[in-house]
Amino acid sequence: MGAVCPICNNKFNEKWDEMYKLIYEYKQEHGNVDIPKRETYRGYKLGDWCQTQRKDLKDENRRKKLLELGFSFNPLEDEWNRRFEQYKRYVALNGCKISRRTDFEGEHLGAWVETQRKQYKAGKLSEERYIKLVDVGMNLN
Repeated sequence: MGAVCPICNNKFNEKWDEMYKLIYEYKQEHGNVDIPKRETYRGYKLGDWCQTQRKDLKDENRRKKLLELGFSFNPLEDEWNRRFEQYKRYVALNGCKISRRTDFEGEHLGAWVETQRKQYKAGKLSEERYIKLVDVGMNLN
């Protein structure tokens, strides 16, 4: 009825702190907190824990602690934005024409552009992304 068991709550807090310590150690070891979903680290399912944080974390102090480590609550959106910035750099150097086989900065940028075109044609590209892409001169047809 809204009451919280102090014993259970303490165990929950201790477990969160323990997992936070692991993600902190992971960053020290790997230089990032880009932890794959199925990653087990030091015997703990750290990837699963990260997924749970993305979906269920409501505590703003804990959220802030994770953000300070570089934790992403929306890695797919972050990756799209990273690739978009890469595309903008390509356009600044080479113009808007790009083939699907074009590599840039060691990545298959042309394939990413082709995916954006396919998403647009399938009606799956958000209006926000559409505007961003068109604003930098991408031809989506």
